[in-house]
Amino acid sequence: MKAQLWKIKICSGPLEMVHGFSQKILEVYIPSFNISLNIAEDKINCFSTYEGRYSGNKGSTLVKTFDFPDYIVDALLLHISSTEKFTEKFTDPIKKVFSNFKDAKSKSELQIPKSKLYTNAPKTIVYVEMPEKSKKRKKS
Repeated sequence: MKAQLWKIKICSGPLEMVHGFSQKILEVYIPSFNISLNIAEDKINCFSTYEGRYSGNKGSTLVKTFDFPDYIVDALLLHISSTEKFTEKFTDPIKKVFSNFKDAKSKSELQIPKSKLYTNAPKTIVYVEMPEKSKKRKKS
């Protein structure tokens, strides 16, 4: 799968951005699916993006174009899709849990009975099997 490697600037928040504090990281963009991924603070971040993310961004530099492994792209698409489905399905139930805490006046009111938490819980579990690497490296 064709991919682009970009060097981009990131900031931890608006205060850092306003004062010009940023760090440069490498980010992979896969134009066919409009997805990007990077590693920042030892965490892999992958997300849907838009076509002009890099061209309009000051400080973004195209490093190179290369072939990215298809099986990782498949896993990224599955991850992004399941994250979006999770957000869509559970945003309202999670907001309800937090609203119970917001209105609590005592410590005992912060306890939510399990019966209220699990009444509408989904019964589906998704299992994903990752393909094994096809070639092993030879020791030199």
